[in-house]
Amino acid sequence: PMFAQIAQQVIDQFETCDLSDVASVLWAFANVNFTHGALFGRVRQLLVQQVESCSPYELVQIAWAFSRVKQADRELLVEVLAPAIRAKMLEFEAPRDLCTLAWSYSHAGVVDEALFNDLAHVLSSKVKLMNAHDVSSIVVAFASIEYAHRRLFRALQKHTRAIANSFSPLQLARTIYGFGVAGVDDEPLMRILCERALKQQHLLHAKNVVEIVVGLSEAEFTPKRVIRSLLGDSEKLVRWLGAEDAIQLLHAMARLPPAIYRG
Repeated sequence: PMFAQIAQQVIDQFETCDLSDVASVLWAFANVNFTHGALFGRVRQLLVQQVESCSPYELVQIAWAFSRVKQADRELLVEVLAPAIRAKMLEFEAPRDLCTLAWSYSHAGVVDEALFNDLAHVLSSKVKLMNAHDVSSIVVAFASIEYAHRRLFRALQKHTRAIANSFSPLQLARTIYGFGVAGVDDEPLMRILCERALKQQHLLHAKNVVEIVVGLSEAEFTPKRVIRSLLGDSEKLVRWLGAEDAIQLLHAMARLPPAIYRG
C-alpha cells in the first residue's frame, strides 16, 4: 500500500516532476521488485517526448528499472532509449553504468546490434576498471554474440583471471554460464573458476549450480570431480529448483560425458 500511495502521488504531480525524480522513484520501486502499471505507463509516454533530455545516469536508472520489473520491451529499449544512449555514449564515465545497460537489455531478451557494438567498443578499453559484478553482467549480456566481439571477450577472460577470487557465488555462476554459452575456449580460465566454485559450494543456491553445470556443458569442459561434487546431493538440489531450471539442468546433464556417471 505504501508504494502504491507513493506511485499515485507521483502520478498526481507528474507534470511538475523532474525526470531525475521520476527515474529515482522507478529505481526504488524496481529495487524492491514493485510494479505500478499506471506509473510505468506514464513514464513511457514521457520518455517518447523527452528522452533526449535524460542524463546518462537517468537513462541507466530507467532502463534498469523497466527491465528489472519486466516492463521493458523492444519498442521501448530499441526505438526510444537506444538512440539517446548511443548519443551520450562517451558521457558514461564508469563502466558500471554501461554494464548495467547491457544487463538491462539482456534481461529483457533484447539485443540491439548497433547499441551493443558501441557498448563493446567503449567497454573494451575499460575492462581493467571492472569488478566481478560488472564482468558477470557483461559476459552474460554478450554471450550470444561473442563471435562479433572477440576483443572484448579476450580482455574479459584476462581480467577474470586476475580478479577470480573476488567473485561471489552468484557472480561466479553467471560468469561460468556466460563464458560457456559464448563458446569461449579457455580451459585454464574455466579450471580457475571451477576451483573457486568448489570452494564456495556451501554458499551456492540451486539455481547457481544449474547455471554452472549448463555453462560447463556448453563449454564442453566437464571435469568429473567438479560435476560430481556439484550434483552430489541431487535430492536437495531438485527440491529447490523450479520447473524451468530443472528442465535446463536435465538438458545439460544429457550432454555430459557418460564417464562422469561411472565409478
